[in-house]
Amino acid sequence: MDSTRLPGKSMKNLCGKPLLYYVIHRVKMAETLDTVVLATSVNPENDVLEDLARDLKVEIYRDSEEDVLG
Repeated sequence: MDSTRLPGKSMKNLCGKPLLYYVIHRVKMAETLDTVVLATSVNPENDVLEDLARDLKVEIYRDSEEDVLG
């Protein structure tokens, strides 16, 4: 959510839904995946990403912004 070039780009409205909705929807269509996980930081500004993930029934993982995947 903290992009310098386009702040909030993952939640920008595109035809009535946030951009991230379309990305998650397409990824969930992959036949070779067992699970889709949205990884983001624990920064409060990313709470909207967690809300969307829960709405779309996608697992969410949150950790430090410096090392989300660590």
